[in-house]
Amino acid sequence: MWIPGAYDPETRLYIFGTGNPTPGYTGAGRPGDNLFTCSLVAVNVDTGKMAWYFQTSAHDTHDWDSAQTPVLIDGVINGQPRKLVSQATIAGSLVSPTEGGTVNWPPPAFSPDTGLFYVQESNGYNLLYLTDPDPRGSMGLGGKSVAPVGSGGNFLNAIDYRTGKSVWRHAWPGGGGGGLLTSAGRVLFSGDGSGNLVAFDATNRKLLWHTRIGNISNAPQTYMVDGRQHLLVAVNDTLYAFKIY
Repeated sequence: MWIPGAYDPETRLYIFGTGNPTPGYTGAGRPGDNLFTCSLVAVNVDTGKMAWYFQTSAHDTHDWDSAQTPVLIDGVINGQPRKLVSQATIAGSLVSPTEGGTVNWPPPAFSPDTGLFYVQESNGYNLLYLTDPDPRGSMGLGGKSVAPVGSGGNFLNAIDYRTGKSVWRHAWPGGGGGGLLTSAGRVLFSGDGSGNLVAFDATNRKLLWHTRIGNISNAPQTYMVDGRQHLLVAVNDTLYAFKIY
């Protein structure tokens, strides 16, 4: 216990919160729920026996103790008078990847010439709160509140398809660049998330060329007209076509 609890003379209950188990961040040596740590505990003052408990963090490994001051409330629930105890325990969950990552809809690409599979990688963290536990009221993507809380970086990732291991990664400071295209000339085309269309050497990620046209909104495409190769990309409602000599 960190601080005194609260006493209800009508129920004869003394209610208090408890701290975290120890060691605080290493739980291997203390299996199970580790009762009655990180809990709200009610003790009968006449008998000294526990009347009930509510554990807010079972087998805690993050120092999420339950030492907050409990507050007694004489309230009404569903039209009935109830004796209540209130304590802050917000059930948020830190998750990664986010809904938009690590890999989302932008098309990846494969080059049979390099043997590499290319994909955009977006790493981030969200704090999610459940706002509507009733499935009838949370259709689709509803029923939650989302707060972005950090980024782990965005990358263009080249993966060896035979091993599944990354051969090289190129960091995107602007947030990532959408879909990808590889050509027979071992060129890899992508946006960079900072308003540029860029071309890499698909073998060693050397930057070959770029042009600032805005953030591309589709995967680049290539086609032939009269024996000449072209590159087509879209930026919102505008199409850009480049001749490849």
